[in-house]
Amino acid sequence: MTTDLPATPAVAAPPARPRPRRRWRRIVVENLAVVAVFVAAGVGGGFLWSRLWDPPMGAVQDGEWLYLDYATIGHVFSGTALYVVIGVLGGLALGILAAFACRASEVVTLAAILVGSALAGYLAYRIGLERSPANPRLLALVLPDETVLPGALRVSGHSPFVAWPFGALVGLATTYLFTSGVSAGADNARRVELGGPGAGPGTPGVTAAPTHRG
Repeated sequence: MTTDLPATPAVAAPPARPRPRRRWRRIVVENLAVVAVFVAAGVGGGFLWSRLWDPPMGAVQDGEWLYLDYATIGHVFSGTALYVVIGVLGGLALGILAAFACRASEVVTLAAILVGSALAGYLAYRIGLERSPANPRLLALVLPDETVLPGALRVSGHSPFVAWPFGALVGLATTYLFTSGVSAGADNARRVELGGPGAGPGTPGVTAAPTHRG
């Protein structure tokens, strides 16, 4: 006596997991690239900062450099404001880019962004200073009166130096928040929870097919 048994549904084989060595190699390469891109952006940001800045003008009087008028004093803080704007926007754009490009390990990507953005801020600052006019207060000591000199580019205080890291972290966090499947590991875990490919027997969300014997 034979009994027809219902066909057992085919269970998809779990996807092959990448080898740990290859996975770590990918993580290292991706995040070194992130740091390199931030370094390049910092160099470009320094050139842009010095290029867009409009220096205040002053004149030498009795060995001192004095602003020409009250309106010129407003330019004193323009260098700091411009540095912050470039840093926040540059960090924001690169943080978003890194969030989409690096999906293997969020923790390593976060560390790479912190290191890269700090380097970008430092390089932008140093390159901007190198391209700045010389300190007029020092030149005023040796130049004759009525000599007109531009002011020097500088950053007031320490808080502006968080502009690059702040923008990068906002871009990274926002992208992770509003995109699904942040990493390959999270995506695999989500498929397992939903009973998709890669879920084995006994996995939550997967019900084994009943068998009947007659």
